[in-house]
Amino acid sequence: MQVKTNEVFGGTKNRAGWFNIIFNKLGALLALILLMVALGIASPYFFTLRNLLNIAQQLAINALVAFGMLLAILTAGIDLSVGSVLALSISISSILIVNVGINSVVGIFLGLLTGTLCGMINGLLLTKFHLPHPFIATLGMMNVARGIALIITKSSPISGFPEWIQFIGSGSVGPIPTSFLLVLVTVCIFHYFLTRTSTGRYIYAVGG
Repeated sequence: MQVKTNEVFGGTKNRAGWFNIIFNKLGALLALILLMVALGIASPYFFTLRNLLNIAQQLAINALVAFGMLLAILTAGIDLSVGSVLALSISISSILIVNVGINSVVGIFLGLLTGTLCGMINGLLLTKFHLPHPFIATLGMMNVARGIALIITKSSPISGFPEWIQFIGSGSVGPIPTSFLLVLVTVCIFHYFLTRTSTGRYIYAVGG
């Protein structure tokens, strides 16, 4: 009787363990699939190719930002300033390229440099000034970066970018949006970086 009880208990425990593994690994994917099924039932146009490609294009910028956020989360950290730093970086690049007339590549580089400096400040606030949690540092940076972006752009949209930049943002290669192709390339790069390089494995180790 004791053996049977142990077998039943062990089997139940194993099933619960497998369920937890599947839920932790695939929970977000399963939720996404269920959401897509629900939307497909609600609207017959949801699964049309045109709509799916439109969704891919609209979500591309969020996906690209998510890759940077992923690195912070893997180290058991958090960064609330991602969206605001992105807005500031894009604003600086846009003003330099469109209003000042600087070379497009240089303008983009300076925008990336702005984002890098913001991230460096967040890191220094944690490591050198010993703020207790990244929540505090990044919350402050979120408000500062967003405020600066609103001031320098005067809360107005900027237009008149070179054609090649517009092609990356709103163009397409055949039916596939260019921005979505950029996401796929970034996925491959990040996968290789995190799984095939010592730095990527170190990031996992820090968060683990």
